[in-house]
Amino acid sequence: MTRFMPRVEAEFDLSHKQIVSYVLITDGKKILRYVRGGEGSAMGDYFYDSFSIGFGGHVKGDDRKIWSWKSSDFGYFNSVAREVNEEIGITISDVRNEAPIIGVINDDSTELGSKHFAFVHKMELKDTQITKTERAIRAPEWMDISDLHLDFKKYEHWSKLCIQSFFGQHQKHTCHIVPKGVGSLEFDITEQPEFLVVVGYIGSGKTLICSLLESNFGYHMIRGSSILKKLLGYASNTKVSRKKLQEEGLKFIKTAGGHDKLAKGIKDHMETNPSKRYVLDGLRYPEMMEALRRIIKWPITVIYIESPIESLYNYYTIREDQHLPIEDFHKTLYHEVETNICKFYSGADITIFNHGELEDFKSTVVNYFMEKFR
Repeated sequence: MTRFMPRVEAEFDLSHKQIVSYVLITDGKKILRYVRGGEGSAMGDYFYDSFSIGFGGHVKGDDRKIWSWKSSDFGYFNSVAREVNEEIGITISDVRNEAPIIGVINDDSTELGSKHFAFVHKMELKDTQITKTERAIRAPEWMDISDLHLDFKKYEHWSKLCIQSFFGQHQKHTCHIVPKGVGSLEFDITEQPEFLVVVGYIGSGKTLICSLLESNFGYHMIRGSSILKKLLGYASNTKVSRKKLQEEGLKFIKTAGGHDKLAKGIKDHMETNPSKRYVLDGLRYPEMMEALRRIIKWPITVIYIESPIESLYNYYTIREDQHLPIEDFHKTLYHEVETNICKFYSGADITIFNHGELEDFKSTVVNYFMEKFR
């Protein structure tokens, strides 16, 4: 059911999704991009300072004009024309023909995505003067479509999805590792290398990173799923399907003290398997991270792997050595137990933008750690 509701209510009621437009503006060879300013943007601070190729925003009550009150789109197409004009000074007379819908974005892998559903439009322009009219739209410029991959890691998540889906044949995606820090100082992993936590969605490559760290750099890998199975009463050699482990893991973590029990299980494993360095694969909750920090007393380095859904799907099917319908993969990826992973993104010490081929990913990771630990 589609209906209007107060914006504040919509932000906290995740049983509904806010409908927004995402308009790509191109002249065929170039595409218009800008830097998100945050203020006044539907995206708020989520992607402040990120590149974006999408213009548009929410539908307002005023978009449903008196003469079209009964229209089935609830004023949506009027909102597209209004938003593009407000943001970039371009007038659209007939949205359906001048900026047709070419796709949708319904991606729950980020906190923002879980609140919004976007219709993606593509508008073809020739020699049009661009007039920036909103402070949230900074530094608009025309970019060669074939060069979008050069700054790929700097784009907001939805723009990455659109670049891959609609312009992917023109791009060469690679893997980038970005340590985060304060001011001009980036995070130095050599200052706290003893305990690493690798976080990412299913198919992001986190288990592969942990295996590389174990085989090449002397880390002892702790498999979060193995610790959980033990706490659930399974023998170590018992095979449990991912679906069943997701369901039972969700029930376990929701019980009183669930996060603390899992943290203790990890600590017990460390005491049984003493090592100078550990890498943990499989953390899914910020609350679990806080419980872990309290109980082990070691400085923890968080490595977050950011990877678009196409890459997640491809990596997962390669690893599982089986073809899985995309619909079934979505059910696994968007299971409730996985929905908090995106919350690690903003606070991670190191982000690995895994958008390239598997061999590029492996070599980039190994070379980075060899440089740090040589």
